[in-house]
Amino acid sequence: MNWGALLPYAASYLSSTDSGANSSLVYGAQSFSLISEILGTVVAPILSRKLGVRLCLLLGGLLVSAAYLLCSATSDPYLFVFGYSGLLGIGAGIISITSLQPGWEYFPESKGKITGIIMAGYSTACMIFGLIFTYIANPYNVSPVRCGNNVFFGSEVDGNVPSAFFWIGCIFSALALIAFALVRPIRSQMRTNSTPGLPVKEFLKMSNVWNMFFFVSASLVFWYFITAYYKSFGILYIQDDHFLAYLGSVANIVGVLGRCFWPTLLDYFPFKTVMTLCMSFEILANILIWYAVGAKATYAVLIISVFFVGSAHYPCIAVQTGKIFEELSSQVWPFVYSGVGIASVSVILIKLMADSVGYFQAYIAQAFVVVLSILLSWRVQESYKPGETPAEFIEPLL
Repeated sequence: MNWGALLPYAASYLSSTDSGANSSLVYGAQSFSLISEILGTVVAPILSRKLGVRLCLLLGGLLVSAAYLLCSATSDPYLFVFGYSGLLGIGAGIISITSLQPGWEYFPESKGKITGIIMAGYSTACMIFGLIFTYIANPYNVSPVRCGNNVFFGSEVDGNVPSAFFWIGCIFSALALIAFALVRPIRSQMRTNSTPGLPVKEFLKMSNVWNMFFFVSASLVFWYFITAYYKSFGILYIQDDHFLAYLGSVANIVGVLGRCFWPTLLDYFPFKTVMTLCMSFEILANILIWYAVGAKATYAVLIISVFFVGSAHYPCIAVQTGKIFEELSSQVWPFVYSGVGIASVSVILIKLMADSVGYFQAYIAQAFVVVLSILLSWRVQESYKPGETPAEFIEPLL
């Protein structure tokens, strides 16, 4: 579920229970969870070999559920943010990598299509649960009060926030159990096959590993920023909470289409071509968003478009990693995905920039990061041959 849809409620609720609550801490919850997700992607292959695909997916689902249930039971800002970030991040990391590999083995010639279908579930969850959370927490569409770059809803909404987290947690628990009952991997996938891997020193010498790592580190910055702050930024200028909730749901519906559309293109076009097309629009969005937020219609069009384009990142990166490294992808993926940590820290720094000098400057800075990402995408090769190594580790940056 998208933290951006919950952020205004969580920040207002924690401020109402603890006047010393640090809003920057709450705003950074998504970035912290993405860092935790790296750990989930690292342990997932090990757990999958030991427990099997079904139990591994169940564990990931229950960890995600526990994150929301914990938030419903505590008002301590640090336990709330770091408990949520840790449990949700690890659980999501386990689910993401475990759910993809079996699908790729069933349909090895259509990795893009299969990844898109699986990833569509992520956007569908954001669409459904964002609305459920909004209608539990703010059923009467109470307008918040703006204070600088923060908003506060008051006791009428703040009092409903724990219940909203509780019911979302219960629903996720039920879904995890249903998935466990329905998933039927083929016999060879009951315990994920173990393929001989390369020593860490060897695969770290591959130029394409570093190319993908640096691309992930830069390309995800704007996508993570906009998904985390589209609502908290929009509500500063558009005083209609339900409109922004509906906007988030529609944007996520369009994101479902994007998660199917973009990785499918990788079955026909080079990675650099697809990603250049997506990120060129992101540059334009960074320039226009400041002006688009002045009206509901223009802001809606821009955010929906950004969600369609931005949904390309994760599935396309996953597909390309699988295409390049094939049987080594489960070993390479955690390292490539660790670039998320750099992207997440960058998002926190950009939010601090927005608070200190303004959102306009923050978006312009991100436009330059997207330009860098496009250049890095052209460094990513389309295939890997054993023994290919760079002359120097720094080569991917040249």
